[in-house]
Amino acid sequence: MATEHVVTWICHPDDFLPEYVDKISAQMEERWAKPCAKHGFSFRFISANELVPACGDRPRLWHNGVDLLETRQAYIVDDVSGDPQATHFLRGIYRAMDYE
Repeated sequence: MATEHVVTWICHPDDFLPEYVDKISAQMEERWAKPCAKHGFSFRFISANELVPACGDRPRLWHNGVDLLETRQAYIVDDVSGDPQATHFLRGIYRAMDYE
């Protein structure tokens, strides 16, 4: 089975108005999809509030029933928010990825 190479950008959209999130998501896709594809990667944008970090035998990061940390991927993780609780959550995501 071939391994898909993915660049995943994770951010916290709750800091912004929904129409701005839609606009910035489209801009990120437009800016990054082509350069990623040129090097054999697909690009996706994921909202942090769609993720569920977990621990067991190792850190896991669930997205729609799939552990993102199960396969090798490249990540861009925003770790800044106007909401201190969101900042801790984003940094937790980053630490889970860094553990692997």
